[in-house]
Amino acid sequence: MACKEVCAGSVHAPITRFRAAISKYALLLVFGTSVSPFEKLFVFPTKPENTALLYQNLIALLITLFGGLGWARRWHMIVEQRRYTLKTGKVPEYLQQYEKEGFAIQQPILGRLVGYFSTEIGTLHQIVHLWAYRDLADRDARRARLGADQRWLSYLAKVQPLQIAQNNEILKPASFCPDYLSESDA
Repeated sequence: MACKEVCAGSVHAPITRFRAAISKYALLLVFGTSVSPFEKLFVFPTKPENTALLYQNLIALLITLFGGLGWARRWHMIVEQRRYTLKTGKVPEYLQQYEKEGFAIQQPILGRLVGYFSTEIGTLHQIVHLWAYRDLADRDARRARLGADQRWLSYLAKVQPLQIAQNNEILKPASFCPDYLSESDA
């Protein structure tokens, strides 16, 4: 006998209605309809103490089913911030060299450039650029491909003498952060 028949009119009626609404929503998400082939097999527990376990299992099921889909991808992204400190007065030369040669090599391999900047106020003579990746493994694979590219190694030989220091940081986006990875970048 279904829970709503057992619990109708009892003190548990509001909980029962809530469970029924949640199950219909879950079925709608999973099957695209509120009726599934499994609906007759899926019976809610009639005892309130079993409700917590049911919802833990339902949440685990939803996470398992939807965790890897594209709509959830934006929260599975990292951004690498790379900061180069250059010799005094060398920022224009570095940017010119990068625009002329470096960007065309780097961008197809690394993927999603979030931004490329030079400092104007604060610590001067710095270049800051941000690259978005799915995760650290994606970053490592792309950086390894870039490091093996002979054109990139030739370019580095030209610009590394302009650099004094380098600092890299991996940034994790907040939940409201824009999605910097499009489907073509993934």
